[in-house]
Amino acid sequence: MRSSTGTTLLRMMFSPLVLLAIAPAWAGEVVVPPLLSSGVESQTVHNLTTLIASELDFMPEVDKVIELDTRPSNLGTNCLASTSCLAGITRNNGGNQLIGGIVKAKGEDFEFDLLLYDSTANKIVRRKSFTINSNPTAIANGMTPIIIEVLTGVGAEEKAAAAIN
Repeated sequence: MRSSTGTTLLRMMFSPLVLLAIAPAWAGEVVVPPLLSSGVESQTVHNLTTLIASELDFMPEVDKVIELDTRPSNLGTNCLASTSCLAGITRNNGGNQLIGGIVKAKGEDFEFDLLLYDSTANKIVRRKSFTINSNPTAIANGMTPIIIEVLTGVGAEEKAAAAIN
């Protein structure tokens, strides 16, 4: 099947729009509080939070990562659904956005429920759940695509495919 000139022109016109659609609508200062946890050792939770912050440090969409050493006293499971609570944590720590959530032990796996909050829009932009094997290598290899998806809303493979087209 051959493309017509009109189809080719449309592709050329809309390809940049596809790239814009998969990129986040911002580049900012992201607050990363310690993850909430269920059945996961505190040192492991700390390490997972640090890994998330490190992944964000390497993303061009992020200007600055503000990793919190201690969990804010108001950060609990109810806060993860409250824009006013998330706004307070984000603003009080000098950020524009917040990536946080909860990690739970599920047998040999970790189940993550992560969210991206944007203080400018005062909304939870997206919330994603993921499962990764608790093996350190699996975590190290699996965290990048998870953070890309939380940040952009698009999986790593989709983002790569859109960049090629």
